[in-house]
Amino acid sequence: MSARRVVSKCVGCDGEFNKPKRTGVHDYCSLACAVWSRVDTHGPVPAHVPELGECWPWTGATNANGYGTLGFRGANLRAHRAALSLSEGLRADMMACHKCDNRLCCRPDHMFQGTGRDNMADCVAKRRNADNLPIDRFGSNNGHNKLTECDVVSIIARRAAGESAVDIAAEFRVSPRTISDVTSGANWSHITGIPMPDYRKRKAAK
Repeated sequence: MSARRVVSKCVGCDGEFNKPKRTGVHDYCSLACAVWSRVDTHGPVPAHVPELGECWPWTGATNANGYGTLGFRGANLRAHRAALSLSEGLRADMMACHKCDNRLCCRPDHMFQGTGRDNMADCVAKRRNADNLPIDRFGSNNGHNKLTECDVVSIIARRAAGESAVDIAAEFRVSPRTISDVTSGANWSHITGIPMPDYRKRKAAK
């Protein structure tokens, strides 16, 4: 064996494998072990699309946007993309779009491959754009917004299912007021179809 490699035990499957000495503390023999050993296959059923069945949430580290992340052999990966890639392959220029709108979900059949525009169109289709506004002029294309179109669709569905604004706000790393603005129509009304309050219309007209 090369002096630059050592025998280690895989954290995921307990099997032994040869690894470079520079590899970090958490050792996995393969990408599959690195991903699936940190996925909970008995997660919640999405309230707005229960026909999909249970989500498989990532239990490892997350990034600032709430997506699962992992490091493997020097690469920083998003967990849901890695899961879909392992299941069916995923082109580098394609997105792993969530049908369940759960950023942590790694269940392959809860995702589909698509472009950024495909992802946005899917979000809009779930809550029709009542004003027929061009989807490339609003929402996440505004650099000031912390939420995306899919986030907004998920927030509406989860509030309708009874989840509190405080809990949802904590998950999306925004304030409860931001959640309230979504559900009241003050913001994102072009996605939700909720009529914009009069005070918001007057402010927008100034």
